[in-house]
Amino acid sequence: EPATLAQHANAVVARLEDSNEQVCLLALKTLDKLEPATLAQHAPAVVARLEDSNEAVRLKALWTLSKLEPVNLSQHADAVIAMLDDSDEQVSQLAFETLDKLDPAVLVARLDDSDREVRGVALQALGQLDPTSLAQHAPAVAARLDDSDSEVRCLALQALGQLDPTSLAQHAPAVAARLEDSDEAVQAQALQTLLALEPATFMLHACDVFPRLEEYAEWKGRCAALEKLGMLEPAKLVQHADAVVARLQDNAGNVRLAALHTLDKLQPASLAQHAEAVVARLEDSNKYVRQAAFDTLSALPCYVTRGIDLTSKALRSRLLGRAAWYRCRLRLRCWRGLALYWYALPYRPSGPGHARD
Repeated sequence: EPATLAQHANAVVARLEDSNEQVCLLALKTLDKLEPATLAQHAPAVVARLEDSNEAVRLKALWTLSKLEPVNLSQHADAVIAMLDDSDEQVSQLAFETLDKLDPAVLVARLDDSDREVRGVALQALGQLDPTSLAQHAPAVAARLDDSDSEVRCLALQALGQLDPTSLAQHAPAVAARLEDSDEAVQAQALQTLLALEPATFMLHACDVFPRLEEYAEWKGRCAALEKLGMLEPAKLVQHADAVVARLQDNAGNVRLAALHTLDKLQPASLAQHAEAVVARLEDSNKYVRQAAFDTLSALPCYVTRGIDLTSKALRSRLLGRAAWYRCRLRLRCWRGLALYWYALPYRPSGPGHARD
């Protein structure tokens, strides 16, 4: 029983220095059975075994330490962090998993460490927290977005991406600023983190994101940005239609496909403004893009598409002509409404209704 074993703990700890590694391992296994509070009293002796030449002993010592309560384990954080560079992969992996059990405040303190690897590991461990706990330390994580090391900046962005959208929104400007980072990997991760925002919040930074989409080497990021845009209400989506149309020239077929699917969500009157760019995709080398272009054009009013065979190049010019006339009619309808409005105003020379003169 743990209570009985505690009476003999000192004798067991003494065996940690035994020259026979099997005895040492058995001693560590026995200490495993102690209550965490009792084990904490003998933790320094266990920590000493982390420098053993035998990887099995180091692994068992680290496993025993992981049984400590977070407040006690935090006292030995330096020793655990040192094991991240252990030559044995199992030991280094267990060290990383053990860091997850540390008090978050200890990890936050490590964000200012002079060693970039320590800062990086602290960020990785913080990123494993649940969103509510992570939100409490988000300002400290966001501060690492200005770190001198690009990998640390990437890890900070990844950690922030684990926040719930509302908490992340508070740090969105700092994340968006990383779109201008000198490192392409950081730029791509900044985009990925922004994609975790709600669509309406994401679009507040659209002016930063969409002009630079072609610079992101990862096509999946460009697709995700377009999909996020497609979640907007059509009335808001139309404000960014030009940026979507620009992606129809993307060198990745999946991005062109995503752009067409996004344009398909526009109202017919708005879609008609970009009919020519969509018609051009009917000649695309990707059959799925061609089909998507066909489906998108089918969303135009029947007046524009009636009797048009989109597979016939000769008839596509007729469709573009009808689309142009449709746009003209929309403008004329607007002008007619304005003219009637002005005409209905009370007439006074040089007053609001003087336009009828």
